[in-house]
Amino acid sequence: MRPFSAKSAALVSVLVSLAGDANAIPPPPQEPPRLRTAQLRMKVQLVQAKAGTVASVLPVCEVSGTVPVYAGESVSAHHGSVPGCQLTWMGKKLDVSVGGALAVAADSTVLASAHVSVTPPDAKPGCPDLCGPQPLADSRGDVKVNGPAKNITFPLVPNPVSLLRAQPNVWFEATVTFVDAK
Repeated sequence: MRPFSAKSAALVSVLVSLAGDANAIPPPPQEPPRLRTAQLRMKVQLVQAKAGTVASVLPVCEVSGTVPVYAGESVSAHHGSVPGCQLTWMGKKLDVSVGGALAVAADSTVLASAHVSVTPPDAKPGCPDLCGPQPLADSRGDVKVNGPAKNITFPLVPNPVSLLRAQPNVWFEATVTFVDAK
C-alpha cells in the first residue's frame, strides 16, 4: 500500500475541516446603526385548548420598556429585551422572553418586529441534534408601515410548530404597541 503524499494529506485535511463546519449555525447579521430608542408595551395572555376547544385564557403580564430603533430595513435579528414578564406553569415561575425593535428605512418606511416566548428548563429539543429546546409557547410578529409612524399596534402570531407540539396545547396571544417619540 502506498503512503499518502503531502498533497493528498492536505486535501483530506481541508475536506474534513469543511465537513466539520457543515452543521454550524451562521452568526446573526451585524447590528445596524442605532438611531434612538422607542417604547414597547405588550399585553400577553396564555390560551389553553382541550379537544380542539379553548378551555382557558389566562392573563400572563403587561410589560413596557425601551427598545432600539435602527436605521435600515431589518430588525428581527436584533430585538431589545423587555424584562418583567413571568408565567406560573405547573407550580414553577418561568421567565417569559419579551422583546422587539423598530427600523426606519431611507424612504421613511417603518418596520416593527416583536416576540414573546417561554421555554421551561426541562424542555426537550424540537428535533434531534440540530434544534434547541422546544418553547412551551412562542409568538412573533413583523409589520411594515409606509411613511413615518409614531404609534404602531399589532397582534403577534403563534408559532405553528410550538402550537402543534405543546403538551398540553397552549399558545400566547399578545398585542404589542410601539411608541416612537422621535
